[in-house]
Amino acid sequence: FALMNALGMLTFASIGLLVAARAQTLEGVSGLMNATMVPMWLFCGVFFPLQGLPAPLRSITPLLPLTHAVQLIRPLMTGGWPQHPFCDVFVLLGYATASYWIATALIRRRLLA
Repeated sequence: FALMNALGMLTFASIGLLVAARAQTLEGVSGLMNATMVPMWLFCGVFFPLQGLPAPLRSITPLLPLTHAVQLIRPLMTGGWPQHPFCDVFVLLGYATASYWIATALIRRRLLA
């Protein structure tokens, strides 16, 4: 459970770093973070069941990292085991790695310009 939470924190910290590297002002960071996180909260099964979503929205939920974090952590909290833990872990690691490297490249480009 602790490892899955740490992986989720790493993933979303990397996404936050990417958003912060992209924004020009502090207000811009807030707006971009809301534009990034609110759709995930609504369409990843955190607050609403995925079965209740319309089919077009249900088809994009596997693309969002919060879906995979929820699929990893929710069964562990209820005493079960995730259905596809390695797939979810690799997706979260992929998001964390890609977000981190893109953010690093954006920050370097801004510092060298």
